[in-house]
Amino acid sequence: MENKPENIHIIFSEYSRNTLINNKELNIKNNNIISLEDDLRIGPISNLNSNQITDRKKWLSNILKKTTTVEKIVSNVEKDIEKIDRILSNKKHKTFYLWTFKNALDIINTAKLIAKLIEFKVTVFIIDYNEITLENQKGNPFYPKSLVEVNSSHINEIFKYFKQIEKEQFIEWESLWKKIENENFSLRILDNNGNIKSEKESYFDNILKSFCQKEFQKPARIVGKTLIESDFSISEWYLNWRLKKLSEMKIIETNGELKDMRDYEVKITTYNTV
Repeated sequence: MENKPENIHIIFSEYSRNTLINNKELNIKNNNIISLEDDLRIGPISNLNSNQITDRKKWLSNILKKTTTVEKIVSNVEKDIEKIDRILSNKKHKTFYLWTFKNALDIINTAKLIAKLIEFKVTVFIIDYNEITLENQKGNPFYPKSLVEVNSSHINEIFKYFKQIEKEQFIEWESLWKKIENENFSLRILDNNGNIKSEKESYFDNILKSFCQKEFQKPARIVGKTLIESDFSISEWYLNWRLKKLSEMKIIETNGELKDMRDYEVKITTYNTV
């Protein structure tokens, strides 16, 4: 029994923890679930496997200044690194199950993690997310893009889609991480072909502007519509930052203090731009 490997389950949102725990058939223990919370779709990502994480923390602190989430989001940078380092420091043999779905957040975090795991003799399983098909309550097929979209009753079925990563796939994932790490962009999305693509910070700006009206409204309404329009491909705090940037550039008008979404209002600009 002492030689039995320890199963470690990696998720990419703390909201999904109970989804795994509540499935009694797999009997996944809370202590064996690691949630990686740093949103690597956003901001500089070079040298995150070393002590050189100052640039990322500084960038996040700058765009999140005055918000109530700044401390939590910035602290996730170091916390994610510490979580993985801590579990790997234990010499007991481990098998990793990566609950990776077809979205930019999961894929980028997975690429970074595998680039780290490749240094160690560990067994890694990952979901074949291009093939996963489930049934909803009406018996119709649906194709989840995130663990957040499923419930505990789906977990057994999803588990059937796990496949062990072979040497060639380790190399492919490591190459993906090196590619996006070296591109030096601050925003990464999933394109229509399912590939990670680097984009300019202003990528979502036109969508945000399209939902601004002639009368003031709370940013939460605009951000919510933009999330739906973009298929929830970015975080709400990033969109909040872009609205504030649009205000600073006088592309839209705001009323109130530019902090959290509840602190100001937004409307189409009436500034004289002539």
